[in-house]
Amino acid sequence: MADLRDFISSAYPYSIYPDLQDTYFLLTDQSSKSIEALMQVSRFLGESVKYPPYYLEIGQDLDGDQYGKNMIVIGEYNEKFDEIYRQAPLVLSKQGYIRDIDLSNKFALSLEELAEREIEENKEGRTRFIRLFETTEKSNYLITQFFQSPYQSEKTILLFSGQNINISEEVKQVLDPKFREKIRGDLVISQLVSPDNRELFNFDVQEKYFVGSISEISKIYSMIGERPILFFFISLILVILATYLLRKVLLLYKARYHHDAD
Repeated sequence: MADLRDFISSAYPYSIYPDLQDTYFLLTDQSSKSIEALMQVSRFLGESVKYPPYYLEIGQDLDGDQYGKNMIVIGEYNEKFDEIYRQAPLVLSKQGYIRDIDLSNKFALSLEELAEREIEENKEGRTRFIRLFETTEKSNYLITQFFQSPYQSEKTILLFSGQNINISEEVKQVLDPKFREKIRGDLVISQLVSPDNRELFNFDVQEKYFVGSISEISKIYSMIGERPILFFFISLILVILATYLLRKVLLLYKARYHHDAD
């Protein structure tokens, strides 16, 4: 993890315990829109896991065993939870988001999708495109982030944040089936333009991490599967090594055979 496609397709990792015993909803403000947004996410979880949320827990603070749970954080920036914001792919602060990464290299889009949006494959083309976010106020967008918890490495945080936006309507539209298939990566910056049109950009910013117990061999297989170029080079090295060993065996066999013949 983390990839928002896992959450959108199956509510993972919150679906591991469908009664939500391992999930904590954290509200960062008390606005009615944030509460409505929380109910939108709760409804989505219920529809996805098809199980009653017996252990639904909602709060505005972190205490005790809540640190060890998967979290869903909703609302405007609150400096009490700065440790969470600093862990996010796009670091948030009171002044807005911190541009400490080059998002022009982080698009979670295929080359075909880049072409459809008329974004050039080269870095210069992507850099020109990403300046949209550098020159636009953060308050215009819903920022959805999916990342490793700073409190426990095997847990995940889903963060919906935005300043001076209708966060309820924005979250509702992100979870709408007609937009879900466009959601991917660990950072989504989006804005509802019209009822049928959403400005939406996906990014892969952080390194992947593993949820739950997994063997080292499985981790290696997963890393290779996500990096085709790495798989190619490992395969090439193995082929060269196998060829070298086979050649050595044949030479030894040839030397021994001719020695016995003499």
